[in-house]
Amino acid sequence: MNNRSSLIVVMGVSGSGKSHVASKLSTTLGFSFVEADDFHCDESKKRMANNIPITDKVRQCWFDLVCHHLINHSDKNIILAFSGLKHKHRQGLRSLGFNTQFIWLDGKEEIITERLSKRRHHFVSANFLSGQLKAMEPPDENELDIIKINIDEDIEAVLFDCLQTIVNKNDLSINQEPLKININ
Repeated sequence: MNNRSSLIVVMGVSGSGKSHVASKLSTTLGFSFVEADDFHCDESKKRMANNIPITDKVRQCWFDLVCHHLINHSDKNIILAFSGLKHKHRQGLRSLGFNTQFIWLDGKEEIITERLSKRRHHFVSANFLSGQLKAMEPPDENELDIIKINIDEDIEAVLFDCLQTIVNKNDLSINQEPLKININ
């Protein structure tokens, strides 16, 4: 085991549950939580709220801000809610010097659309999903650090699957007790 901090990236399209799952995992594991959406500028949020994709140049500036924040907090274990749509961005996160792992929340488009249509107070609507699904570059055979979690189950099961994956992959135990997740 090396002395590098851990970075667990919870990735997926809008509505897959990244923020919720990452927040709960960070609380359970005692990691810092970082929401990549917080680094979007107001103009980008307005564009996405109007179902206008951001440009690659704007996306790169956003990604650079996220990376800068992570580097400045590299002394902490972090769980990052981040879309991870592009292979080059996943590679960029791997290059930051953390022990990096990815959890890809993936599920049926109908379920994600339903979740998005019920979501309030977020700049992305259900109409934005089709563009994200087209932009998603699925992991290739060399991205062995990505674990796919099916989100078609209820949120308790998804959270349990994610936590179990992290614990098993890292040979961790949490207080030598059965895993419990408070989703309230």
